[in-house]
Amino acid sequence: MKTINNSLLIAFLFLPLYVISLSAQNNKTTVYHWFDDVVGIENTAIYKGVQYKEVYRTYGDKHKFLFSYDFLNGDIMYEGQVFEDVMMKYDVYEHNVIVKLNGKFGESVFRLIRNHINQFSIRGHIFYNITQDEEFLGFYEILSDQNSNITLLKKYRKKAEKKLNKDNVYYEFTEEPAQYVLHYFGEYYDISNYKDLVQISKKSQPEMSQYVRKNKKLLDIDADSFYIGAMSVLAEQQ
Repeated sequence: MKTINNSLLIAFLFLPLYVISLSAQNNKTTVYHWFDDVVGIENTAIYKGVQYKEVYRTYGDKHKFLFSYDFLNGDIMYEGQVFEDVMMKYDVYEHNVIVKLNGKFGESVFRLIRNHINQFSIRGHIFYNITQDEEFLGFYEILSDQNSNITLLKKYRKKAEKKLNKDNVYYEFTEEPAQYVLHYFGEYYDISNYKDLVQISKKSQPEMSQYVRKNKKLLDIDADSFYIGAMSVLAEQQ
């Protein structure tokens, strides 16, 4: 795992000249590893979390995580500090990010403090943490970023069902319909109902109404594509 923070600006003054002369990418990688070696991952912000222990017994692929039960390689910004190549997984049921870290004393698994997470990416999907709006708190995938005024966000959700197998209690987690949110000129809007989308798009209501009529079947088949297409309609009318 590679980390960097503002203290490295001072550290650069003391690096050998041959390091400074390397390419930008080599510089970045070299400094990340140098920082980990000197400071130790245990002394960075990402170690501010809660020791994690799984409490839900599950079988097969009916677990509470996004993409995979296994830890996946990803990046995260935590307390404003960037951490790359982190082994992590995203709990969609309780909306927690779990990380597996290797330090001086071996392997540790942490649940990161939710409101300390700025954003993270996993399998190429980028998630942003909304912390300022009480109605829309939580992690949302950035599905479409048309411009600084129009951003489409998606919140994944799962539900749990308690099961009994002989003497064992276990749980099955299944997907619930996602929540789609539009960040539009500084405000957040829930557009999970397509009718709300038409009402919000005041400048382009005729065009949006036409788009919705033509693509209602797509909404049932591939909601992501439906809403991404709607963002293009919005952007064209700005």
